[in-house]
Amino acid sequence: MQQVDLHCHSNFSDGRGTILAIEEKCLRENINTIITDNNEIRGAIKLFERTKITTLPAIEAGTKEGLEFLIYFKRVSDIESFYKRAIEPYRRKRFIVQIGVPSRKLLAIAKEYDCFISLAHPFGFRKKSLIFHKSNPELIAYVIQQVDALETFNGNLSDLDNVKALSYNTALKEMKETVGSDGHDIKSIGQVTADFDIGRAEFNAEILFERLSAGEFVKNTHNSISKIKTALIIAYYHSRYFIYDGKSIERISSEDKSERMISFTS
Repeated sequence: MQQVDLHCHSNFSDGRGTILAIEEKCLRENINTIITDNNEIRGAIKLFERTKITTLPAIEAGTKEGLEFLIYFKRVSDIESFYKRAIEPYRRKRFIVQIGVPSRKLLAIAKEYDCFISLAHPFGFRKKSLIFHKSNPELIAYVIQQVDALETFNGNLSDLDNVKALSYNTALKEMKETVGSDGHDIKSIGQVTADFDIGRAEFNAEILFERLSAGEFVKNTHNSISKIKTALIIAYYHSRYFIYDGKSIERISSEDKSERMISFTS
């Protein structure tokens, strides 16, 4: 079984691990991971292009309403194009997650690409939750119609929140699912994985995308993640990002600084 953490963060957004440190852990523990940084794609692309582990170009895309979407792409050119159209023009200074693009617009743009879309933590915290938007049933209906999957297990949510997500997904019947640690530090990555029944030699990005899109995996939820530690990490990096007006490049390790300085608009 090839284990893949479908949802984690690097120090290109609000995670602690560098790309090289994440890669090293995956190689050491014989797992794979997909980096889904908040409104940021450079870390995911770097890990993908290094080809040391099996991964995909991906992003956790925020929206004006607060809902967030895990979007997995087959090609770097597609995620770069999506970023330029749906993320970059709507980014806000001082905020990593908050962004000005409406859910309808973001999803409409995403559907133009060969990608797989999952609603992240559908019963998470406040605006990230469908419950928060229950007064806007039209929005919820549109989102459910457009996404391919729901994240039914998130390592940083309570058991109750995850049970709600799984029950909701089951009620929808035809909806696929994703699972992930939502890890923000090295230790957390790999604590929740999608396990694919295929040999290591045959397992590549194309197969990963196909199997993920088809929902052909077994959920593996070790889930020994400290939610308090995660909250502290998020609070620290979001505060730092706010104080430095989004210019918190200093915390990127030396091997990542050159990539961090590159803008897709330059």
